[in-house]
Amino acid sequence: MSQDILVIAPIYQYHPILLHSLIAQQCKDWRLLLIHDGPPPIPLLHHIKAMDDPRIDFRWTDERANQFGHNLREWGIEIAKSDDRYKHQDILGILHTNADNYYTPGFIGHARAVIMRNPVAAVYCDCIHNYKKWLHLKTELKITCIDLGCMVIRADIAKKFGFPWREHSSDWTLFSKIIKEHGAEAIHKINGIHFVHN
Repeated sequence: MSQDILVIAPIYQYHPILLHSLIAQQCKDWRLLLIHDGPPPIPLLHHIKAMDDPRIDFRWTDERANQFGHNLREWGIEIAKSDDRYKHQDILGILHTNADNYYTPGFIGHARAVIMRNPVAAVYCDCIHNYKKWLHLKTELKITCIDLGCMVIRADIAKKFGFPWREHSSDWTLFSKIIKEHGAEAIHKINGIHFVHN
């Protein structure tokens, strides 16, 4: 039985670059829960159907909420907790990101290997960030110094905390709770720039 990384990604009416970077991963042990904020446009439905990949689970809400995608992350966690396709023993870690983001081909495998071999709470990496005008963001466990898409969180921890927050910087709210409960030393940083935030 594989232990996959579950990627939870909100989307709203744009081309999902994330899909292609996941398909290109050297490690194939991932699943994508792609959630559209409101009914999706027909071309997007056709695009995802044409990819014909059973690892992609595409869902949407009846109406758009426009809450930075945070309500969709919360729903994604609830799906991960209740849907038989995402039983605890099948999911090793959870990555919250957006569908317009990009990951290097080795990221999933690298993060997965660290979580499998070490008693860590989460794994994170450096990134290139559009808020920094596409410059290197040397990530740290400090507010404004790390992005939600940089971190793969152990599945049981991600499910426990969920994602009930709606503020723009809710990623730091989640990280601070993980640090408070498990300690910063339980969050492992891997070398390299593996994430591009668009």
